[in-house]
Amino acid sequence: MADAIPIPAVLPPNHNIGLPLVYYTWTMLGVSTAFLAARLYAKIFRNRSIGLDDMTISFVWVCALLYSVCVTKAVHYGAGRHYLYLTPEKVLKIITWEYVGQLFLYLGPTCGRTSVGLYLLAIIGKSRHALKTPLWVAMGVQIVLNVIALAMLYGVCGSDISIIGNVKLTCYTSRKVGAFSYFVGALDVVTDAFLALAPTYMIWRLRTRPWVKYAAIALLSLTGLPMAAALWRTIEIRTIFRDNNWDFSYGIIQYFLASTLELNLIIIGASIPTLGPLFKRRHSVLHSTTTSSRDSGEGAEIRHNLGQALGMNFAHLGNTVTITAGPHASSQEEILPMKPLPNLIKASRRVVVEHEVIQTMPPYGGFAKY
Repeated sequence: MADAIPIPAVLPPNHNIGLPLVYYTWTMLGVSTAFLAARLYAKIFRNRSIGLDDMTISFVWVCALLYSVCVTKAVHYGAGRHYLYLTPEKVLKIITWEYVGQLFLYLGPTCGRTSVGLYLLAIIGKSRHALKTPLWVAMGVQIVLNVIALAMLYGVCGSDISIIGNVKLTCYTSRKVGAFSYFVGALDVVTDAFLALAPTYMIWRLRTRPWVKYAAIALLSLTGLPMAAALWRTIEIRTIFRDNNWDFSYGIIQYFLASTLELNLIIIGASIPTLGPLFKRRHSVLHSTTTSSRDSGEGAEIRHNLGQALGMNFAHLGNTVTITAGPHASSQEEILPMKPLPNLIKASRRVVVEHEVIQTMPPYGGFAKY
């Protein structure tokens, strides 16, 4: 340990910026809780299904709750105040709660990205879409690397808080752990970007109305909301691993802010696309479709799953007849006129007729029946 704590020539003001952090933390948790509750209600009582992605995002909420407790305890012991006005015992308490909070900070976002990936895979269903393999790879890589980073942090630091709080001996000055944490943080940002762009690739080639595609892409791209917060948190890692970081108690606030924002935005961004069924009137539906053979199979399944997941009507654009019967239903025909050939002989196209009767809104592929 250094011989003496440096004392600045001009003392900083003795104020506490930690209290606004506590209000902000619990407010963000309240907002994410409301969105998660609405998601679960839509899945259970409207779609009549709940899947692994819903269970995973619920675990993220548990991590956000426990991380909020850690932040609150750290502020209670003086986080947000300059070290000159704190006792060594309080500084150790701040480091302790920050250290405990790392567990939930690594697990939460990792499970959140996994939940988004599972949600997209459920929409793809059993179709052989090219996006399937990249989604599994992205989920697997970020899970493995975040678990390694967490193991490195706790493996190097151990559980002796007196050593962790020692400015000279603490693992927080380890260059290897710090460098790997930066790498994993950057990978998380890239993963968020990939999950935000993936819906565009999945939806763009579907044969449906353009405005429906744009709306679906916009909704599913909201899963990339935490990307900016993840980047901010990665930058603020320097607060933890900076050498001779005497004013740790004051500088850690920015890291707490970014981490809290990332955790809650993951829940919010993953929940918004699932709320569509709440605004769709439930009724018994008779759905009869004449579909071009070029859009049967893969495209038809994805359109059906998207309609169930987002509560939208992904009508096929082409040689299609759609008849919807029910107490509030209407009839809709979409038949493109045949183009005359130069010899004035009209040609007809062979079509495949698909007929399905849907009494209730079924769960889409990959989701367990509730």
